[in-house]
Amino acid sequence: MFARAFLAGSLICSLIRFYANQVLPQINSAIRFRRETAGIDPTKFSPAEKQFILDPYDIKHEILDRYMDQVIMFGYMCLFACAFPIAPFLGYVSNILQIQQFGSSLLFRKQRNIPVSAQHIGSFQICFEIVATLAILTNTGLIFFTNRKNYFSDDVSQKLINRLFLGAIAVIYTLVSAIKKVIPGVPESIEIQLRRQEFIKSKLFAEGVIKGDNCVEISADSSPASPARRS
Repeated sequence: MFARAFLAGSLICSLIRFYANQVLPQINSAIRFRRETAGIDPTKFSPAEKQFILDPYDIKHEILDRYMDQVIMFGYMCLFACAFPIAPFLGYVSNILQIQQFGSSLLFRKQRNIPVSAQHIGSFQICFEIVATLAILTNTGLIFFTNRKNYFSDDVSQKLINRLFLGAIAVIYTLVSAIKKVIPGVPESIEIQLRRQEFIKSKLFAEGVIKGDNCVEISADSSPASPARRS
C-alpha cells in the first residue's frame, strides 16, 4: 500500500518538476521571443540579447521550491523506511534526475542568475531535523505495533510492548543527542579559519585600514599598524 503511494507520489513530483524545469520555461521563452523579436532578424542577436529572451531566474522562489522538494522527499524516505526500505534508493534516483533537470534548466532555459552567498540553509535545517525526529517515532511504531506479529509472540502482553516502545525511543533519542554533541556541525578547521577571518577583519577596522569606500592597498611587508596607502 505504502509502496504504491510512494511510487505514485514520486512519479507525480517528477512530472511536475519536469514541467516546471523544461516545458514551462520553453513556453515562456517562446512567448517572450515572439514579443521581443517582432520585426527583427533574430539571427543577428548577440549572446547577451539571446539570453535576455530566456525566462528570468527568480532566485527566491526557485530556491524555496528546491528546498521544499527536498524536505518532502526526505520525509518520504525517512518517515516510513521500515515499511518500504527501498524508498531511500528511489529518492536517490529521483534526486539525480532532478539535478539533471535543474542543471539543464539553468544552462539552457533560464537567464543567468546572480550569485548570492549564504551562511546556512536557514529554517529548512529545522524542517529536516523535525522530519528526522518524527521518523524515529513512526518507524519505531511500525516495528512495535504494526509488525508486532513478526517480532513478538502472541503471549507477549501489550503493556510490555508499550514499555519496550517507549524504552526504544528513549535509547534512540539519547544516541542521537550524544552523536550531535560528539560530532560538531562545523569542522574544527573551519571554525579556526572563521575566527581567524573575524580577528583579521576586526584588526583592519580598528587600525583604520578599512574605512568605508576608501581604496586601500596593503603591501606584502606592511602590517595593519602601518598600512601602505595608495598614492
